[in-house]
Amino acid sequence: MFTLLHRGREIPGVDYSGPHPIAAIELTEQKGLRYLATIVNCPNQDISIGMPVRLTWLDRAGVPSPAFVPILNTLNPG
Repeated sequence: MFTLLHRGREIPGVDYSGPHPIAAIELTEQKGLRYLATIVNCPNQDISIGMPVRLTWLDRAGVPSPAFVPILNTLNPG
C-alpha cells in the first residue's frame, strides 16, 4: 500500500508540495513484514503496488533515514 502526504510535521528534506509518497514495503526476506518509508527517484504517478524496490539511505540533517528506490526492469524497459 502507499499514500501521498500533502502535509505533515516538518522534517528536513521532506517537501509536501509534491506530494510526498510513503509506502508499506514488504520485505522479500520475511513475508508479512512491512516497513513504512518514502519512495525516492520515482514520479508519484509511476508508483504501483507490487513494484520491486531496493533500500537506499537519505541524509536528513545528518541523520541517516531509510528510503526505497524502484528497481528498473532492464529486460522490459517499457
